[in-house]
Amino acid sequence: MLPFTTTLILWAMFLQVFLTIFVLFRLGMVRKKALDEKAVTWGEIATNHSAWPEYVLKVYNNFVNQFELPVLFYAGVLTALFLNQNSWIVVILCWVFVLSRWVHMFVHTGSNYIPHRYKIFLIGLVALVLLWIYLAVKVTFSF
Repeated sequence: MLPFTTTLILWAMFLQVFLTIFVLFRLGMVRKKALDEKAVTWGEIATNHSAWPEYVLKVYNNFVNQFELPVLFYAGVLTALFLNQNSWIVVILCWVFVLSRWVHMFVHTGSNYIPHRYKIFLIGLVALVLLWIYLAVKVTFSF
């Protein structure tokens, strides 16, 4: 049986994976809607990504975002688990990051109000940077 903190870290990672899958399904739904409503044609989107309506582009851009900063999160989680660093600090930083990504997704694909989106992004970024600093310190000073 895994320690409780390890389970919580893994569930944070699972929730980030579920976010990516959720956005992918949502992208499929909004693309289908745009095609059904004849907002675009197959020919327009075959070679021109920007032909999609704004509501589709917002979801698409968010999907692309799931393969940017979260990649460092996945690497951080795997590094923490490999190093047996499953402290409450790691748990909290992981959950702050993932929750910020979910909120970021809803803002990004909804109102897309940049000041709010930016603040939410910064919360996640700071949590991720602190996670990596914590891991680097633990590796450096564990003799």
